[in-house]
Amino acid sequence: MCAGTLSAEPQVSSNQKANEKFLVRHVRIIFWCVAVLFGFLQAWNNRHVMNSDGICYLDLSDAYLQGGWKMLVNGHWSPFYPWLVAVARLLLRPSGYWEFTTVHLVNFLIYVFAAGAFEFLLRELLACQTSTYQEKEGDPLAPWALRSIAYLIFLWLSLTLITLERKSPDMLMSIFVYLGIALLLRIRRHPANWSAFAVLGVVMGLGYLAKAPMFPLAFVFFGAALFAGGHLRTMIPRTLLAFVLFALVCAPLVIGLSRMKGRFTFGESGKWNYLTEINGAGPVWYMQEVGTAKGKFVHPPRKSLIFLLSMRLSARSEAHCRCGMTRRIGSKEPSRDSIGTVNWQKASGT
Repeated sequence: MCAGTLSAEPQVSSNQKANEKFLVRHVRIIFWCVAVLFGFLQAWNNRHVMNSDGICYLDLSDAYLQGGWKMLVNGHWSPFYPWLVAVARLLLRPSGYWEFTTVHLVNFLIYVFAAGAFEFLLRELLACQTSTYQEKEGDPLAPWALRSIAYLIFLWLSLTLITLERKSPDMLMSIFVYLGIALLLRIRRHPANWSAFAVLGVVMGLGYLAKAPMFPLAFVFFGAALFAGGHLRTMIPRTLLAFVLFALVCAPLVIGLSRMKGRFTFGESGKWNYLTEINGAGPVWYMQEVGTAKGKFVHPPRKSLIFLLSMRLSARSEAHCRCGMTRRIGSKEPSRDSIGTVNWQKASGT
């Protein structure tokens, strides 16, 4: 009886593990099918939607294609997202009608990479959870259940809060946030792993190129990595390696922005957000009032600027809706003048 009981226990344990692997595999397959399908439907349903930020990113992609990397040095707009848009336009060479759709295609691909980064984060979380509960001899939440909850959270974050409708680097930034957290979990399990610290520094640097708030946030990640595990004597040189690699990735943009502004800066978008969100300056399209801020605008707006902005947006809409129009490459397609408006000529040249 005792021998039979002891021999049955390993069989039950192996059956449970096989059943868990089966559930995890099917939950993962269902997630990827649902995520790709819903993401594609959202991107395709909004393929003709464009906002003011998207127009600016398209203009930056134009500037990069015409003038190179120096044209992406901008205090308000981060360079990584418009560079991706420029690469997509260079490869696909869309007409004026499909230009907006190309931007949404870029958003969809970024969304797929974000799902992959989240999958990596979830794998590290499960590994960390398993090792923790083994030490405490407890029963963790079943892997398939944890994955199901995490996948639902990711879909809610990506398709409801960030969305594929918005033309912004928010989804791109989320990739580096997921990767950063995953690397912190790996560092916690393997504190002596130099490569994890090195990759963390590069990831934080690329995150800054995607969106400026990642610059101060990177120091939070470095602080977490410093105290993630092990002795400080061993963690300090590894964290310094991460910081050095982060600085090397950020240096070209930070130096370029600082030389442009005549002072040290890693981005100017915070001032705009503070002015509009905290001081209540507005209206946003025509900044007439500084809100609760004291002083006055150094360069007050003019009414003619509103006319130029409206013409700029209407020209983009016309480019998208009229099939008979194509972007100017020679003398028979639309060209953008120095202020960003679009001049249209018919295909016949009239």
